Amino acid sequence: MDALPQELLLRVLVSAGAWAPAGAPCSAPRQSAMSVCRAWRHALHGSPAAMAQLMLAADSNEGGGEPYGGYPDSTQRRASLRPVGPLSCLLRASGVGKTAVLAEMLALLQDGCLHHSSIQSAVDHALMRACAGGHCGCVRVLLETPRHAARADCMRGQALICAANWGHADAVRLLLSTAAHPARADMRNSEALVCATKKGHAHVVEQLLTARSHAAHADCQRGCVLLMAVERGDAEVVRLLLEAPRHAARADHCDSLVSLCAASAGKADVVELLLGARELAARAGCRDGEALLGAAKAGHADVARPLL
Repeated sequence: MDALPQELLLRVLVSAGAWAPAGAPCSAPRQSAMSVCRAWRHALHGSPAAMAQLMLAADSNEGGGEPYGGYPDSTQRRASLRPVGPLSCLLRASGVGKTAVLAEMLALLQDGCLHHSSIQSAVDHALMRACAGGHCGCVRVLLETPRHAARADCMRGQALICAANWGHADAVRLLLSTAAHPARADMRNSEALVCATKKGHAHVVEQLLTARSHAAHADCQRGCVLLMAVERGDAEVVRLLLEAPRHAARADHCDSLVSLCAASAGKADVVELLLGARELAARAGCRDGEALLGAAKAGHADVARPLL
């Protein structure tokens, strides 16, 4: 409480009827503790600066802590994130999209009101939390704060992977286009592209493949991205991968294994895309005709037709 403005405390108590200034009539009965709590909550919700002071003070009083918890990659979920350690308040604010509170906390840290040796690490982790939740306001604040700004390429592109994994196209755009230390779509062997393809986020896949510099490679990880899209039957993502401006996916990879998968699954639109690829198209007679045989066995006449 000592870190909060005294006038805020007095105003809350007076509005709740729990305290009267000196000289004021005291005939009114004192209100319950619940009334005070409600008035306190209302005051904090209406004052991002006060909320920021309170959260920073709470973290300071708690002292250190364990290192920051894990962040979502291609397999983890946001619910597994546990904010721990100093300045975990930054993670809490960015994780729920409290842009105004987050901006006030960063301003206090820049003014030198509180000192932490791990400010930069906390800010980078907060960026990943904001990207996982798609809170673009928080992402922008963290990237543009004058001091201790988060790096869009922090922790080998983990923030971009978070945004791509959950399909937050606006957050991906901010990370790729920021002026200082932009994220690289090809980092970690284009892991962000793998995550977006696995979830079927075509709008994100397109951004990653067409990034101005260091675009993701559609043929990364030995062609597994294209195979992943084919297995999902996602014709739009397959088209984007085959038509990528640079490092386009190869439809004939592994003796046209992708066309075999598409034919067996009855994905006629995908088969046509693979056979009609501009470069290195799949071969209709690959693997001794297994694609045609698989389509015939499954009764997919619409698939068998383009193979013939």
